[in-house]
Amino acid sequence: MIGYGRIIKGVGSFYDVIDSDGNITRTNVKGVFRNKKITPMVGDVVDFEDDNDGARIINIYPRSSELSRPPVANATAGVIVCAVKDPDLAPILLDKMLINNEKVGLKTLICFNKCDLADEETLLTLKDAYKGCGAGMIFISALNDDLKELEDFISGEISVFSGVSGAGKSTILSKISGRDLQVGEISEKSKRGKHTTRHVELIPLGKDFILDTPGFSDLDVVDTAPEELWKFYPEFREHSDCKFTTCLHLKEPYCNVKNAVREGKISKLRYKNYRYLYEELKSTYKKY
Repeated sequence: MIGYGRIIKGVGSFYDVIDSDGNITRTNVKGVFRNKKITPMVGDVVDFEDDNDGARIINIYPRSSELSRPPVANATAGVIVCAVKDPDLAPILLDKMLINNEKVGLKTLICFNKCDLADEETLLTLKDAYKGCGAGMIFISALNDDLKELEDFISGEISVFSGVSGAGKSTILSKISGRDLQVGEISEKSKRGKHTTRHVELIPLGKDFILDTPGFSDLDVVDTAPEELWKFYPEFREHSDCKFTTCLHLKEPYCNVKNAVREGKISKLRYKNYRYLYEELKSTYKKY
């Protein structure tokens, strides 16, 4: 029998594939893919054959998008879950997640969670800092609030939920999906979240899908040359008509981006993050 469906979970060398009727088949991979060093990803659309020897993936269709962390194919939207407190927000990490989503063309929503723990000034500062980042924003307390705005955003999409450990991602996904996903606590010693999600899993919600991904405490900007970094800051692009076409918006004179920062049109926090990430990429980026 030949089947067609989408990979919703990968554990070890096995992949669970769901078809249009909601049937799930556990498969492994034909040797031809291993020989070509092609690894299936959660989100892949595949053909598989199922016989007395078990089910095997025989074809992987071209991907419309591909994220390396989390390793997900064919996603169309990204939800970045950030706690405003407990654990404290890490703006550098948030910028890295935004950049990686921007690179693969995902429409993105920042879900600032645990807003009941923060004062109004903190929330207004965040809203002002990220208003030009190209992503939507919502401010919630997942334990107490209605999640309709978030549910409207993911409707009709294959949505990747990502974020640091302890930010409340599993709580949000449990409420949306109706599944009792494991929820972690905050380590009192490190003030960081404990990892609760152990694998990447795509959860069917009617005709939509959401992807639950492991929390993390660090992340790299993927395959980005330092001189290209500014292009993934949407608010920089609006002010990039500088005197010098090669302007990196750092030390160059007559820079419209730096002028926009001074005039309050670009967030000082976002510009500070850009300078930090530029230096980080200078020391880590390798040309091939």
